[in-house]
Amino acid sequence: ILNLSRFGSAPMSVIPVYFCTEWEKTSMAREGYSQGWRQIERKLNTMFSHAVLLEMLNQTDRDCDYRYNYYDIIQEYSTASDEDKKRIFSEIENLKEKYISVYAADCDEYKADNYTQDDIQGLIKAFFEDIMLQFETTSRNRANDAYKAGFYCFCRSNFLQDRKRSGLILVLSEEMLVLMTKVAIGNQNQIRLNVLFEEFNKRGIYIDKQTQESVVAFYEKLNLIEKKSDSGDAQYVKGIL
Repeated sequence: ILNLSRFGSAPMSVIPVYFCTEWEKTSMAREGYSQGWRQIERKLNTMFSHAVLLEMLNQTDRDCDYRYNYYDIIQEYSTASDEDKKRIFSEIENLKEKYISVYAADCDEYKADNYTQDDIQGLIKAFFEDIMLQFETTSRNRANDAYKAGFYCFCRSNFLQDRKRSGLILVLSEEMLVLMTKVAIGNQNQIRLNVLFEEFNKRGIYIDKQTQESVVAFYEKLNLIEKKSDSGDAQYVKGIL
């Protein structure tokens, strides 16, 4: 969701989303509040429109399983010849016009001039706005709401916890923390603590300093922390059987 909201202005990457442990105390000053579930929740209503648009943009005659995202399309357009640029732009433009023609009867708020020529990112954004518009102003909003609700229910069942004043935040249960620790360590006997947290980041799980301390306390309870120096700086996490 966070990557798609960039509309191809940057390559697909892991965007920091902060979690807390299920058992620690939190406040609204923490990253888990400002850079956790809230930044995803604000964009939930865009999910179905992105899915619909990408499904249409990926209807090609190429014999491959690769699925293009916005960044891929913009990159291919930017490196194409002038003739191919016109073809790519024209094909997306025609698809946009056909889409509007189908739903124009249900929605009279479409704007044909909501983009400029030769601006491929602007065209994609405008197409997205067309799709969002018909979901927001016609009876088809039920499909959009159902799509959003399905993802929300999944998160609510697995990663969300209501912290009253702080609202919903993303949390790691003991079971999930053990699982992700196993995944990060893999077949190694042990891994340096800071490297372990970097492995979490690669998998989309970011935790602030306070949550790191909470995680270390959990590892110590399971006797998984091994210190290689008296200072305690070189801490390792042992593999979990």
